[in-house]
Amino acid sequence: MTSTAFVSYHVDDSHLEALMVRLQSALSPIGMQALLRGPVKEHLQKRIAQRFASEGDDMTGPWEPLKDATVALRESQGFPGDHPINFRTGEMYEYLTSGPEDFTGSTTVSVLTMPGDAGSTEVREKVRTAQQGLAYPNTVPRPVLGLDEEDAAVILSMAALHLATYPAAMVAV
Repeated sequence: MTSTAFVSYHVDDSHLEALMVRLQSALSPIGMQALLRGPVKEHLQKRIAQRFASEGDDMTGPWEPLKDATVALRESQGFPGDHPINFRTGEMYEYLTSGPEDFTGSTTVSVLTMPGDAGSTEVREKVRTAQQGLAYPNTVPRPVLGLDEEDAAVILSMAALHLATYPAAMVAV
């Protein structure tokens, strides 16, 4: 005599489904905007402010001292002589540390552009000169923007935390 046994399994996948919804929400354009325009932007602005305060850093190297002619010009215009470097009116500093950014997001890519395009032509030219220097008048680069491995590690940690904690309710599914 042969007997047949039936076994029934019930799998509760609601936890997995909730996790997938949260992950999908965190990686959506709105979720990535929250990450990039939030903690990532704050980190980058803080890094820039620290770079100005120390006149260079481990990523850019120390900024070259100002030439005597530049010091004299600054003093003649009522600005401090040789320090702070890259800071006369404060316009470039403000633009980089608290100015606008641009965000582009789609289902396949999210991009944070700092600084954004909203700055004046004059301040964008100041940033370009600081980054690259000029042939005439001879100006050495004193970079104000840059990322290194430490920044990448911080941003990746922020992304991991974002993925682990992003609330699914932020985006309708």
